[in-house]
Amino acid sequence: DHIEKSNLNRQFLFREKDVGSAKAQVAANLGKKANPQFKVNPMKEFVASTTEHIFTEDMWDGLDLVIGAVDNIKARMYIDSKCVWHHKPFLDSGTLGTKANTQVVYPKITQSYADTMDPQEESYPMCTIRNFPNLIEHTIEWSRSQFEGYFSEVPKNASEFIKNPAALMKQIRTGMTITGSVEALKGVEALIQLKKKNSFEECIIFARKQYQELFCYSIAQLLHNFPPDYKDEHGQPFWTLPKRAPKLFEFNSKDEFDI
Repeated sequence: DHIEKSNLNRQFLFREKDVGSAKAQVAANLGKKANPQFKVNPMKEFVASTTEHIFTEDMWDGLDLVIGAVDNIKARMYIDSKCVWHHKPFLDSGTLGTKANTQVVYPKITQSYADTMDPQEESYPMCTIRNFPNLIEHTIEWSRSQFEGYFSEVPKNASEFIKNPAALMKQIRTGMTITGSVEALKGVEALIQLKKKNSFEECIIFARKQYQELFCYSIAQLLHNFPPDYKDEHGQPFWTLPKRAPKLFEFNSKDEFDI
């Protein structure tokens, strides 16, 4: 696994100069820097059934403790199964959005990770999140989605487009709806144009346009479709709790919140 810019806001070992480097190698170097007597062997391969010729049964047998910080359920399940088979203590940790979790698995004393898996995360319909948010969880999910789009997905797509346009086009066509594909390509085009202009002023203009789109135009369109006094087919007010009619946010250059 290699360091990406989106990792920097939550993985405190890494800095901007480390982007593109292997996480294991950077973490090992920092450990040695903190303690010159620290002995570490950074491995860059995935821990999985396909790499059991590297992470052998003898290796698992020789461990005293396993600490996991992987980013997906499949990898956790695999490591957990190895620890159970080889009777090794397992300390698992991870994050999901605003949540964090740690779990200690001790042979013959506690349940394994597989026995105590978290229940399926509750999901929210995208139409509710985008148009009719009424819970703090909705606004958090919307904000997270916007952040990932602006600072992870779109920059990644733009980078891949510059390297191999045909590959990205194929990936978008096969993995997205037509509307999603158009939006993804619009984002790539906007970012590439912004990069070509290479101007801080243009970045400000771009940000201002995004504000207008998110907090003015989209809300105006929603209120056009469903005015505050709109009634449904049964004659009942459309905007009833928990739904509340939104208000337009006019940009104010003197407002610190807007800036």
